Amino acid sequence: MDNHGELFYIPDLYFPDVVGHGGHSENITDLIGDITVNWDFWLHDELTFWYIPATMMLYLFTPAYMILIIRHPVYRWLPVMMIMWCILVQYVTPIHQAVGHLEIFWSRVPIYFIGINLGAAIQRKQTMDGTSIWMIVLMFVMALASSIFLEQVRHGEFPLFLERMLYIPLTVTSILMLNRVFRRMPKWFNKSCKFIGALSLEAYLIHDHFVLQYIEQQHWTYWPTFLLTVALTLPLAWLLHTLIDKAVTPIERRMKS
Repeated sequence: MDNHGELFYIPDLYFPDVVGHGGHSENITDLIGDITVNWDFWLHDELTFWYIPATMMLYLFTPAYMILIIRHPVYRWLPVMMIMWCILVQYVTPIHQAVGHLEIFWSRVPIYFIGINLGAAIQRKQTMDGTSIWMIVLMFVMALASSIFLEQVRHGEFPLFLERMLYIPLTVTSILMLNRVFRRMPKWFNKSCKFIGALSLEAYLIHDHFVLQYIEQQHWTYWPTFLLTVALTLPLAWLLHTLIDKAVTPIERRMKS
């Protein structure tokens, strides 16, 4: 069950005047479906907490994919087929009519499984030739410059999945470059990044609906809004992370014993 959904959908249905939003869950059946599996996302592309059901769906296929690429390494190329599927969803009319409302999910699938491929490569202790850094930098610059241009100059003139495909080489090359950066940074800096990274999921889920929504009502400029959002979100994310960890740890210990 999604604890973040409970915090949002229950007051959304029963106390809309108090929390300042309503209408996401129309009745008790809809409420249960939204909290448990976020079914309005799968049925109607309701995006309040789309990240949770999307991630859980990917987790279901992760073990089978890992077994597949270990036994048959050629299937590491499956993310390319997933990128092709994104194109089909956008432009092949019958497919678009059937599952096009889930575009935000489909366009995230390739990078997820590419991440598993990278994890498998790390486990094999696979390395890249040092001269590859120039190719990595070039790909990073091309992907970043293209993304900025499309977002700033051509925004709204093309299907969003095209820009998300650019995020794939941007993400992979960023990871490879940051690996070199973190090896040269002091321990306190790396520990700070590790701390923030450990809270990234909770911060992502909390900041929009529980923090930013109320700060934006003050109509401040960008930087005060950003800084206050970060200052409020990180402690809340840490608190939520800690509470979940304390609740889950005893269950994990009993399962292992």
